[in-house]
Amino acid sequence: MGRGSSSYETGRAIMQAERYSFADADPSHLDPAQIAIEIELTEQALTTQFIRGTTLLNLAHGFQGFPASVTSEELRQIRHPPDQPTTELLGAARAATMQRMKAAGYVDPKPPQEGK
Repeated sequence: MGRGSSSYETGRAIMQAERYSFADADPSHLDPAQIAIEIELTEQALTTQFIRGTTLLNLAHGFQGFPASVTSEELRQIRHPPDQPTTELLGAARAATMQRMKAAGYVDPKPPQEGK
């Protein structure tokens, strides 16, 4: 696997998030600035994992012979969606974003059903 592969990038992101353990494996020894850096690196690693998992899940949906290696439920454990009041507040922005995406050629794989 080359340096541009998603496996390489995922592994690199995870190693970056855990790099403090090379010097001292006890995260309680980190100062506040180091903790902030580790939080950022962990978020980057989780984002990389989420993107890779979504790609694998999309492959499984697109090619029935391709076994799913990750489930939607597992991916939902990584992300923390907004609560219902926040979702309602974001409704207009999401609708505008979806309209722009469709204008750019995006095809919604699960269009909303009428009456819902």
